[in-house]
Amino acid sequence: MRKIILIIVSIFGLLMAGCNRGNERRIPKVEVIPFSEESFKLDETFFAQISLVPLETTEQALIRDIDAVSMVGDTLFLLDRRQLKVFIYLTDGKLVNVIEDIGNGPKEYSRIVDIDVHNGALAVLCDAPTKIMYYTYDGEFVKEQRLTDYWGTFASLGDNFCLYRRGALGKRTLNIFEERNGKGNILTQPDGRFVAREARERGNTLSYGRGRFLTHSDEVFFTWPFDYTIYTIQEGKPYPCYTLDFGKQSLPDELLELESDDFLKSCDEEKYIYTIRDIVANEDYLLFKTNPWIFILDRKEKKLMSCGMIKNDLHLYDFGYLPVSGTEKLVQVYPAYRFKSQLEDVIKRDELPKNKLGEEVIRIYNEIDEEDNPVLLFYQLPKKRV
Repeated sequence: MRKIILIIVSIFGLLMAGCNRGNERRIPKVEVIPFSEESFKLDETFFAQISLVPLETTEQALIRDIDAVSMVGDTLFLLDRRQLKVFIYLTDGKLVNVIEDIGNGPKEYSRIVDIDVHNGALAVLCDAPTKIMYYTYDGEFVKEQRLTDYWGTFASLGDNFCLYRRGALGKRTLNIFEERNGKGNILTQPDGRFVAREARERGNTLSYGRGRFLTHSDEVFFTWPFDYTIYTIQEGKPYPCYTLDFGKQSLPDELLELESDDFLKSCDEEKYIYTIRDIVANEDYLLFKTNPWIFILDRKEKKLMSCGMIKNDLHLYDFGYLPVSGTEKLVQVYPAYRFKSQLEDVIKRDELPKNKLGEEVIRIYNEIDEEDNPVLLFYQLPKKRV
């Protein structure tokens, strides 16, 4: 298993070397981090801060889904792909504006797929037509830039962008795109275990697990399917950052030959890991999801531990979350009806914490209706004390 992982990393390294001949910089040695049998508790005692944001409901702002979240200062940007809208809120929950430039002409889009904050503007990635549209933080159109191909997600990378997609035969492709001249450096996922599982024949574009393979936290991170290496971007080029050894939960090679239903069933039963996604990080911790669990990587101690659900003393528990692009935060989205139903008995039993956050929960519970917009629960990754 470890031998195959290292082969994949070697192939990727050779690819990078081929693209950069004449450059004397060395690719840093990949750290192999073993899985610790010790479990980790993700709750209010770990996170630096927990905060609630009830999103104001108006006739203009009726949110159906939240697919991506970006944040700068006290301003939130929420992408609703189904409605083709970006909702702009303040962190106190007040609505600022709604971007809904739906159409087929200049300054319009017919589909949008992702958002990120980029050099003082909100960047919106569109796939019909393929372009990036730029807006002020108040939602006013600034400019647009055409792209030559479809991309599914993107992340701001200094003065440039990192774009990511599922391409031919389902293989993922990365594009380090220079905003100034519109040129890109395109890299395709190495073959390795991917070919054995997903891209065996033309037209096979299966996807295993939802979530983002490209995220923008304290830096940009990305992963490939069926690859246990986490990559980052340095000086406009990708480098392997960590290779993870999941021990007993590592995917056996023989499973790669199974049909999709049998493959997923075996992975579900034995908790084998086949994806790494939704990375949120700072200089001390790196948190991510896999198909069975959430994991936390202590970057200073080089320790990898599994976690159950994200818990808190508000009794709002969930496995899922969205990375908040451009920050060291993650967010859980609670539809108003679910927020109220989960808290009803907790409030009756007087089990909320006797602090400002507990008081805020009761206030929100009493003020919102079940049909209102969601309540957002933010978590801030902590930093170690020096």
